Amino acid sequence: MINYLELLFAAISALGALLSGFAAYQSRINKKEMDKTIDKLKNHIKSINDLILLEPVYSQLEKMAQKFNNIASGALPNARGSKTEIDYYVELKAEVSKILGNIPGEYTTFRVVLTDIISAFTSCINESKSFKQLDKDNRYNYAYVEEKYQDSLRELNTILRNIKYLN
Repeated sequence: MINYLELLFAAISALGALLSGFAAYQSRINKKEMDKTIDKLKNHIKSINDLILLEPVYSQLEKMAQKFNNIASGALPNARGSKTEIDYYVELKAEVSKILGNIPGEYTTFRVVLTDIISAFTSCINESKSFKQLDKDNRYNYAYVEEKYQDSLRELNTILRNIKYLN
């Protein structure tokens, strides 16, 4: 009789071990699914944060591009004429630098375009010359900066569209 009881307890223990192994396996599968869901939610939250950060940048860049176009056409925004063209370059460079400082690193192409704009302004500021006064062999000119502003707006528009599409 003792053998039957021992066998019964052994069978119950084995069954318990099997059920616990199955539960552990199910738990592992559920954890993987939960990790995937958490990763999706993290990416969604990051996308929303990027959207909140980047949407206002588009209008800021549009305003800066318009201001630069006015400067390029010779219409300095200040009516009294107390600011020089170089002073406006310093302001625009600071504004673009501020935007660049807030752009996440994964938007490399956008960051490179902004860096190109900053480099162009820096070239003029360092030489204390307007784009018109720079040497002819210098790659920076009004058209270059206008093109870079347009490139930045196109790139940012693509980024925003991709973020909205993914969400």
